[in-house]
Amino acid sequence: MDDLLPQLLERYSFWTQDIQTRITRKNGWNDVMDAYYGVLPEDWPFRMKIVDPRIRTILQEKNSRLLGNRISGRVLPRENGDTIKARIHQAILDYQWDKVSYGGSMQQKLSMADLNTRLYGSQFALVLWRVEKDEEDKIVYEGNDLQLLDIRDCGIDPAAKSIRDAKWFQVRQWVYLEDLEKQLDSKGKPIFRNIDIIRKNLKDKVSDKRNDYTPRVKQIRGLEDRLGMDREFPMIEIVTEYRKDKWITFSPQHSVVLREIENPYNHGDIPVVQLTYHRLDDDPIGESEVEPVIPLWKALQALVSSYIEEVLLKMRPPLKVIRGSAAIETILYSPDALWLVDRPDAITEVVSSGNSIQYFQTTYTSLVSAINSAMGGMSMGISNIDPNANKRTATEVKASVRQQTTVDQKNLVDLSDFIKDFVRMWISNNQQFLFTQEKSYYVQKIIGVENYNVFRKAGFDQTIIPPEVDQQVADIIAQNPDITDFEIEQIREAGRVPKYPVILNPQREKILKKSRLNRN
Repeated sequence: MDDLLPQLLERYSFWTQDIQTRITRKNGWNDVMDAYYGVLPEDWPFRMKIVDPRIRTILQEKNSRLLGNRISGRVLPRENGDTIKARIHQAILDYQWDKVSYGGSMQQKLSMADLNTRLYGSQFALVLWRVEKDEEDKIVYEGNDLQLLDIRDCGIDPAAKSIRDAKWFQVRQWVYLEDLEKQLDSKGKPIFRNIDIIRKNLKDKVSDKRNDYTPRVKQIRGLEDRLGMDREFPMIEIVTEYRKDKWITFSPQHSVVLREIENPYNHGDIPVVQLTYHRLDDDPIGESEVEPVIPLWKALQALVSSYIEEVLLKMRPPLKVIRGSAAIETILYSPDALWLVDRPDAITEVVSSGNSIQYFQTTYTSLVSAINSAMGGMSMGISNIDPNANKRTATEVKASVRQQTTVDQKNLVDLSDFIKDFVRMWISNNQQFLFTQEKSYYVQKIIGVENYNVFRKAGFDQTIIPPEVDQQVADIIAQNPDITDFEIEQIREAGRVPKYPVILNPQREKILKKSRLNRN
């Protein structure tokens, strides 16, 4: 335990230094964001600052092509698997997919993950089991969640190729101190310890400060980073190191361990997934799509700025004035202007060659083509026919969408792997948490005619007449020979019970049908 905190702080120091380098180096993340938002360098050599937002347009078009339609997966059984179980999983996942709205809908999260991956090289996301309660302490939502992480607050094992083979992964968060104090476990005890040490260390300080970086978007828009400025609600920086066997939360600015627990998830993995389009052998983060084209982008902006300057020079060229032959204060470019001169040739316009204007169109087209080609906007088209349409898949989650270009299709495959990773964790979490010792059943709303028909065909709504009911009917007939067939049938129907019952209360044997089917 004595060696734990120094190890955590050492890893934290290493990856925060790396993040700082990634942000500030030439063509790093700050330059990438500047290119995306069209911010020219401060030492721009031209008076004109005209920006062609080509990078932003290309990335938005790629994002729209990939996620313009609703993305979802299908759960299919492996060989000799149970089709009904796969359908049940699918129904639960569909419900959770629609209910995961913390931080945006799943469609918005996937869209943001795609764009961030193109900008920074990777997008990391936490896969957690979330329980949300209302003011009356009633559960509003209990299920899986996907939380996108800011890559500037993520540290990954540098020896790993990706999150799948990482030994550890650290996530930095900024949380309210009072929220940490309020979190209790199932026994009513505080989850986090050493909070009193942090309060004592803060003293007159409002909150922990963000010292490693300033959000670039706020800088671009002239906004101040006000994180932690609220005196009433102090915030602290905490870091959680996720391992396959345990989770450890600590405060790097106060050098205390706040929590150390065993990994609560049965899947036994680090609960983090990673989306990467361009992997690199020596860097688990991967490669940005924008960084390689920044020089071309600057060349394009320089061409546009110089062209506009040349056009303005043609529209209002410099004037040659013979000294003493004109009143300088009267020389104005405006309608009905009067220039006072002593001789007709006192003022003449400078004539330039205009060669830059002549070759602008050719140069501009070449640069645009080079940028489009470098960013994969001119890749080959592919067929929309799925070669595996008539084959069964052995995977649990399968994408059924094809894109129009080879680059789009490759991105779709990577996105499908990203979705498969967290959906597999979702399935494991559902198996672990939906049924506990306190909860022996789970009521799931089935949406869609297809699911309705499948479950009905499987007989989930069937009822049967137990043998003891038939015996009771026989006894009634023996005691009352004059009973009609209609009355007998009514008695038998009243004794019907679900074929697949779920015991709500084992003591009282209160029974619920395994599935309540309702078209409405």
